[in-house]
Amino acid sequence: MENGDEMFASPTAAAAEFEQALTNGGGAGEVYSTKSYDPAEIDALRETKRDLEEKLAATSHENRFLAAEAFRLEGLVSQAREDIATAEHAAAASEDEAATLRAEVKRLKDLLAAEKSDYEAELRKAADLDAELQGLQKEVVILEEELKVLKASAAATSKKDTAAPSAVQPKEAEVASHGLVAAAAAGAAATATIAVVLLHLKR
Repeated sequence: MENGDEMFASPTAAAAEFEQALTNGGGAGEVYSTKSYDPAEIDALRETKRDLEEKLAATSHENRFLAAEAFRLEGLVSQAREDIATAEHAAAASEDEAATLRAEVKRLKDLLAAEKSDYEAELRKAADLDAELQGLQKEVVILEEELKVLKASAAATSKKDTAAPSAVQPKEAEVASHGLVAAAAAGAAATATIAVVLLHLKR
């Protein structure tokens, strides 16, 4: 570095000495007679100057390129930050939606369980009603058989009434009347039983 500094300082020093010599009345010949400069050294200095200027220009161009690249990268970083913020917001919104959907799914599951319980209760109720219906149907069959017997008895009594003397007709008529009343009662019981079955079925 010291040699380089001396090389750059030499032309300046030479110019100063040349100016001093002129001031003192000396000639140019005297100046260059006291100290001479090698033209090769001057060319080398010029070459070094050109090389340094080229390097400076290249460095300046590289600096401008790096500044532009840094600006571009800064824009990309800013965009990436915005994208991250947007993604975080979307993730938060998705989490809220997922929580809402989980709550809705739980509500529907609970509703389905309640409906299933009601359905099973209705099935049990239907089974009980079916058993009750079968029992009532058996009772209806029994009552119908009793009704047939009463009707047959009433018919037989009616035939006897037509063939017997009039003196005994009141008593037999009373018996027939009781038979008809019993038959009517049996029919009413059967009708009531059927009505009860229908009411149970409608429920």
